[in-house]
Formats: sequence, structure tokens, C-alpha cells
Amino acid sequence: MQALSKTFNQIFKIPNKALDWLIFHNFYISLGAVVLTFTSFVLLGVPINEVDWALLIFIFCATIFTYNIDRVPFYFDRWFPITLQTLATVGIIICSFWFSWTLRFFLIHLGFIAVFYSIPKGLGWVSWFSLRRIPLLKIFLVAYGWAAVTVILPVISLQADWQTNQIFYLFVERFLFIFIITIPFDIGDFKNDQLKGIITLPVWMGIKNTRWLGFGLVALFLLITIGYQSNLQFILSATLLMAACCVFLVQVNVQTSRMYYKKYVDGSMFLYFALFSLA
Repeated sequence: MQALSKTFNQIFKIPNKALDWLIFHNFYISLGAVVLTFTSFVLLGVPINEVDWALLIFIFCATIFTYNIDRVPFYFDRWFPITLQTLATVGIIICSFWFSWTLRFFLIHLGFIAVFYSIPKGLGWVSWFSLRRIPLLKIFLVAYGWAAVTVILPVISLQADWQTNQIFYLFVERFLFIFIITIPFDIGDFKNDQLKGIITLPVWMGIKNTRWLGFGLVALFLLITIGYQSNLQFILSATLLMAACCVFLVQVNVQTSRMYYKKYVDGSMFLYFALFSLA
């Protein structure tokens, strides 16, 4: 009986190990970027056969490339990270051939943010040019970058009119969502950011006040949704999403495991996808 129980325990560990592998190599967060972008196409009423799949592949590759930049200087002797970064670069280049010049020009400033935000720590004085070192800018860059990638890029690829209430609402909603789920990461990084002299919201205003800011943004998210949306199902989905965000804001502290953030807080992107794309 004990042998059977041990066998079942080993079997159930396999999915967790697979998920850990996906998280460590940044496949998980990259898939999160893809499903958020796909959800934008859904919310814009784009039929499945008109979705820009080249853009989705580009976003997957670009997210892997960006999130692995920090690691490359330390893994020159390991074939997988270097191969992954090389394949991501090739994917970025190939997919860009399908893009309009407008989309390519818009990507320039996002590429600048991605590269200079993630300058590796092991490059000496060059690391001081990292955008994340600018006081309080870090969380705004993350929220803007993700909102621009997952909302504005699909809009440009569709050659849709930017200046509509629907696009403005979707961008603001996405910005707030990413801002809210980034707060727990900043709380978890509180001690490290303090030691490195990086001024984030928790360092500047304290963890307790940052939590309250997060709750205030949750309320703002719901107020904007209720004010813009008349669809009750959409409002209920938004409420469920924000309820999950409140759980993260309550639970996280400086002792919270980093894997908690990466599994569950980042995992809220998949919850977003399930609530708004599959409903």
C-alpha cells in the first residue's frame, strides 16, 4: 500500500516539475503574454481565422528573449539558454517580415524599454543605465510595456482606429491589471530593492500603504468596468479577476516564496484568458 501511495505521489509531482521547468526558462510568462494578446483579439471581436498568428509568435519569442537577457552573461557555458535565446532572436526576425512599417516603428520604443530595463547585473558600470533604477519608474514601465504589447500591437496589426472608446478602455484596463499584479512582485523584492538603492513603491511609501494602493486600483478597475460595460457576464468576470488580485495583495510579504509569484500571480494572466476569452 505504501509503495502504491509513493507511486501516486511521484506521478502527481510530474506536472509540478514540468511547470517549474516552464517557469524557470520563461516559457510560462511568455505564454501569458500570448494569451493576453489573444484575449485582446477576442475582445475586439476578431474572428479566429483573422487573428494575427505571426504577431502572437513574435510576442512569445520577444518575451522569452527579454526575460532571458539577465541570464545570458552567466550561462555562456550552457547550451540550452544560449540556444533558446538564439531561436527566440530568429523567431523575432522572421515574424517581423509580416509586419507593417507602422508596427515596426512602434516596436522600436518597446524594444528600447525591454533592453534597457533588463540590462544584466553582471556588466559592471553598464548596469547603471538600467531603467529600473530610476525611482518609481519600474512598475509604470512594466504596466505600460505589457499594455502596449498586448493591446496596441493587435490594434496596429488590425489597422484599426486607435482613437476609439473601446481601445482606450481596453488599454487602461490592461494597464491597471498589470500594475496591480506587479505590486506583489515589488513587495517581494522590497529588501533587495532597499539594499540596491532602487526606489519602488513599497520602498518609497511602505508595504502597508502599497497594499492599500493596490486595493484602490482594484476598486478603480471595477468602477471603470461597470461604467463602460453593460454586459453583466463581463462585469462578473472582472470581479472574479480582481478578487484573485486581492488575494495576492493580502497574502504576499517579503518572506513569500518567489515561486508563488511566478506560479500564481503570473498565472492570473491565464485566469484573465479563461474569463474573457472562453466565457
